[in-house]
Amino acid sequence: EVMEYCNKALQYRSKLTSDEDRFKLAMLKVLMVHHLGILADLEAFKATEHRNYAKKLILEAIEYYSEVDDLGHLAEAYMTQSFIAPRGRDTEAKKELLDKALELCLKAYGTNHMLYTRLSLNIGIYYEDIRDFTSAFNYFLQWYEACHAVLGPNHPKTQRAIDTMKEPMYARMWAERKRQTSEEA
Repeated sequence: EVMEYCNKALQYRSKLTSDEDRFKLAMLKVLMVHHLGILADLEAFKATEHRNYAKKLILEAIEYYSEVDDLGHLAEAYMTQSFIAPRGRDTEAKKELLDKALELCLKAYGTNHMLYTRLSLNIGIYYEDIRDFTSAFNYFLQWYEACHAVLGPNHPKTQRAIDTMKEPMYARMWAERKRQTSEEA
């Protein structure tokens, strides 16, 4: 149902040519790619079709954001592109896209921005998927700190970050990091 609505909006918006309409069209395409990735995981019989459509849409959005030099939305588009392949697959390509998204996000917004919180979380998840828990911890710690700075301590996303850092493995790593930091001081 969401994709039906999005496809109708895409058909309508594609006919409009103002700068604002082109911007909203690119935003819609990124949103659709996110939903297509979810659909591909839920509807295995249509996974290839959904992913191919997602690839087409995200490349169009990336082309637009590059054309107008919108680094922030370009960063979000690259992050979203990394979600097209299933988790644990195409890991090198995912890493390149996430690194590119992070670089652009830092240029556009710095670390005190919602996109940075999302990237830190998703890069942490990427590292969990490839079983590199030290790198995952480092990104989850950045996510935790950014959520506190951007959203405050009581926001549900911050609470999720807190809960992640309380997981036994990450809690041990964090305690060790704090111990090393206090010894160096």
